[in-house]
Amino acid sequence: MMSTLEEIKQQKIQLEREQEKLEDLKRNISKTEEHYEEYFFYQKQLFNELQEEFAQSQTDMLYQDMVEQINWQSRGVQDFLEEQQQELTKQTRALEDQQEDLHWQEIKTKEERSEQHEY
Repeated sequence: MMSTLEEIKQQKIQLEREQEKLEDLKRNISKTEEHYEEYFFYQKQLFNELQEEFAQSQTDMLYQDMVEQINWQSRGVQDFLEEQQQELTKQTRALEDQQEDLHWQEIKTKEERSEQHEY
């Protein structure tokens, strides 16, 4: 059964809302990514300075281990955020496909209506 123009309009509005939510999520993930990059940068800088300060002491290895842990955590967070971005991109593409389908349904419905009015 063919959707009515009103149903198509409602579906388009719903898809626009979902798209706005995805865009908000993308912005939030980008901001989170920036904050983590800054956090890890300063944390790494601190431990590098500590490592230099205590280079000849027994804590030198401890600071090296901490820097390695920071690098490991940083990569983990970055990988997770990248996966989230990729998932949102997939969802955005799916929404765009649905919007395009609705657009064509709308055109087809309008054409069918105008053909019916001709007879």
